[in-house]
Amino acid sequence: MYCHGNKKQKEIGFKLGQKVNIRYGIEIMIGAKIGYNFTIDHSSGIVIGASAVIGKNFSIRQNTTIGGCNVNIGNNVFIGPNSCIVSCTPNQPLVIGDNVTVGAISFINKDIPDNCTVYTEKTNKIIINLK
Repeated sequence: MYCHGNKKQKEIGFKLGQKVNIRYGIEIMIGAKIGYNFTIDHSSGIVIGASAVIGKNFSIRQNTTIGGCNVNIGNNVFIGPNSCIVSCTPNQPLVIGDNVTVGAISFINKDIPDNCTVYTEKTNKIIINLK
């Protein structure tokens, strides 16, 4: 509604976006382009930036951020919970290919080719500082 509608439809689209943000804790900024069959599992803490371009059959989990300057995500992509996908280069988009799975608690700031699974390696080291 906001991208292709007339002035009244743009106003309604903007207000709907605000209501979704308040009610569900999801912020999908005006201008984000998302393909069909978009799925949000556990809808809390999700942020999708205005410059994001996302393909069809996209699934995202809770507490995930997709933002920065330009992020292009292909078709059939799954983003695990507590992940952060950011691009800081304005003239060159971060590209995530088709058929990609991003594991939980991952930080992605580099391109990802088609047909792969990526995750940020975690360590089981616990550091406790007592004062």
